[in-house]
Amino acid sequence: MDNLWEFKLTPEEIVSPKTILDEQSKYLMEITKDIVFVNIDEYKPRKKNNLLNSIYDVNDEEIDFFYYRFVLRSKFKKDYGFRMFSIKYSISMYPVEIINLDTDILTEINCQSKQIAKSEDEFKKIIKKILNSSKVIKVIKVLMSNQL
Repeated sequence: MDNLWEFKLTPEEIVSPKTILDEQSKYLMEITKDIVFVNIDEYKPRKKNNLLNSIYDVNDEEIDFFYYRFVLRSKFKKDYGFRMFSIKYSISMYPVEIINLDTDILTEINCQSKQIAKSEDEFKKIIKKILNSSKVIKVIKVLMSNQL
């Protein structure tokens, strides 16, 4: 049988949004001496059927996307988590949507309820604003204090 694939592949140097978040998670653990850490959980959104008030599986159109939550946690109170935001992207990785952003952070960085980054650089710029917001810094300090 002949090979019908007419192209040759070389790996691209694309860094996924999740990889960027994983790297930032490691930096946070280093900064906080392993007291505050991040859970980056994959999830699938679910929709509610208002007529029956029951939950159905994800829409067919949502299957083509990856969803991750970025949640701050403390070694002192592991059952509590502060969800900063979620991300959504397709197999092409960019654009990536930053969704479900905490309302105080939204206000502080003066952005819409949903941010769209068309490239890796844009994504990093938005994430940098979020990570350095006064709300995030305050939450990290509280999580480090063991005063929960």
